[in-house]
Amino acid sequence: MCGIDIKAQRDMMAEAIDVILPLLRGEEVTHKGSWFTLERAQTHLRPYTQPYPEIAVASAVHPLGRHAGRQARFRHALRGRIAE
Repeated sequence: MCGIDIKAQRDMMAEAIDVILPLLRGEEVTHKGSWFTLERAQTHLRPYTQPYPEIAVASAVHPLGRHAGRQARFRHALRGRIAE
């Protein structure tokens, strides 16, 4: 998609998820990754739902689904079913 290799997309999504969740919990995040860098990043507004709202990750292949499954509040849409 968008000219990005599918394997790279999965790695990018996993990296982003690992940074987004602490941000949504109100934590300050410093991260230097393979495709983005954050220095003392914080969200301006915290989500109403604590510690953060439900986040869905759609995937047509299993590698990202395994990563999403490790996150306690993720739901993974797989072949038309929702797995918690």
